[in-house]
Amino acid sequence: VITYGANLLASPSENEIRQFIALRSQKTVNLLLMGAQWRRKGVDKAVDAVGRLRRRGFDARLKVLGCHPPKGHAVPDYVSLGGKISKGTQEGRDELAMVIGASHLLILPTVAECAAVVLAEASAFGLLVLTTDVGGNASLVCPGTNGYRLAPTATAEQWADAAESLVGRGRRFYEEAAWRAFRFFHQELSWERAVTKFEAEVRTLLSARMG
Repeated sequence: VITYGANLLASPSENEIRQFIALRSQKTVNLLLMGAQWRRKGVDKAVDAVGRLRRRGFDARLKVLGCHPPKGHAVPDYVSLGGKISKGTQEGRDELAMVIGASHLLILPTVAECAAVVLAEASAFGLLVLTTDVGGNASLVCPGTNGYRLAPTATAEQWADAAESLVGRGRRFYEEAAWRAFRFFHQELSWERAVTKFEAEVRTLLSARMG
């Protein structure tokens, strides 16, 4: 399997990742969800999971980018909503980098997916991910390395458990996990890695046919 790379013109450097991780609050747990379809991306379950984290004593907050709730659907005050941030301008890319970089976890309880490219993008920023084990997400999330995959039947309580396992074990544990996610991106999820794998496959096939 050659994984689909992050949709980024350039990925952050190690120095930038170091700065992002250092800026992540030690008091507030910032979760991020990016997606264009409220129901398919499972936003309601993410909201519920963050609420459960708050009831456990975490000052957890959720930022949703790219979609808005159905008409008449209210969200709690710990949820902030934003539209899609364009990657077509430098201003948009800088804004998106700051939002991702300041977050502790990407949460994506998606109901159906081909392969969510945002999972690769999050790893490029050393951002740990929680997502549903559907479609091709398994090719982008290695359990214990850059995050966890949960069953489609997982409850909001189980999502909160998974989030707590990553942010509730101390700063040192979190920072080491964030660096693992960043390194995993460069080992498996970057376009440079994808092209290298593809070239190797082509050379192998050509050698077999010509030999």
